[in-house]
Amino acid sequence: MKKIAIIGCPGAGKSYFARELAQKHNLPIYPLDMLYHDKKGKYARDRDAWLAAVGRLVEKPRWIIDGNYKSTFELRLPAADTIIYLDYPTYLCLWRALKRRVQYRGDRLRPGMPSGWTEKMPWDFFTYIVSFRRNDRPHLYRELEQYKATTNVIILRNPQAAREYLKTT
Repeated sequence: MKKIAIIGCPGAGKSYFARELAQKHNLPIYPLDMLYHDKKGKYARDRDAWLAAVGRLVEKPRWIIDGNYKSTFELRLPAADTIIYLDYPTYLCLWRALKRRVQYRGDRLRPGMPSGWTEKMPWDFFTYIVSFRRNDRPHLYRELEQYKATTNVIILRNPQAAREYLKTT
């Protein structure tokens, strides 16, 4: 495993899992949240610059890139030798996102986020998490199906499975 893409619903714990896996395999981590939000909205306004920045990451010889950002799947997933999908229940992702909002309120910075980041839980983010399993999950499974022949696709359905995976890799 030299190039690992970690995907899943917000609140699943992608960044935490990435840090644990990176430590175990001595791989550099590139959290997409950090990259996307670090340019003061630059990438939100300039899709080409965003995709170019992610393209530079996937050209590196070793990496863990965590985050969804479906607009980057065409770059990341074919370049990955391993794709890990944290397919956790909605209630767990929602609970973790709400917990994160409280835990990192004020000036407490969540790991993997750029300096100056303020943790929030706007309504559209809340509804995205609630609808993720219904709206995004079927698309993700179809997307992953096309990589199964050439890539190690791992689907972890709960935190216990993730812990077991980390113990055995």
